[in-house]
Amino acid sequence: MEIINQSAHSRLEEIARNIGEYLDTRWEIIQLNVTERGLSAVTTLVSGLLLTLFGSIILIFAGIGTAILIGQWLENPAIGFFIMAMFMIVMMILALLFARNYIHTYITDTVLESIKDDEDETYPS
Repeated sequence: MEIINQSAHSRLEEIARNIGEYLDTRWEIIQLNVTERGLSAVTTLVSGLLLTLFGSIILIFAGIGTAILIGQWLENPAIGFFIMAMFMIVMMILALLFARNYIHTYITDTVLESIKDDEDETYPS
């Protein structure tokens, strides 16, 4: 009877050890998944910011070039810059009025989609 108890006790210890290892492994997998999703979201954010930065630089140089061109056509550089500034202000107001919700929705959807894509790859169905 004692041999059976020792065998059962050793099996229970092995099962307990396996459960502990399983829980540790599961916890590590959860941590890795959260880290991967976070990094994916940050990567999406950083790439969007870089595209915005480069787009802004291009827009600034195009605006300056257009202002100089308009100033040469009108033979007054100050008027060229004034016209271009007014055009940019009107475009900014229109963007704020009409695209605010669109921009917010687009950014949110992009980040959530990148997280969702990572989740689909992690847990195939």
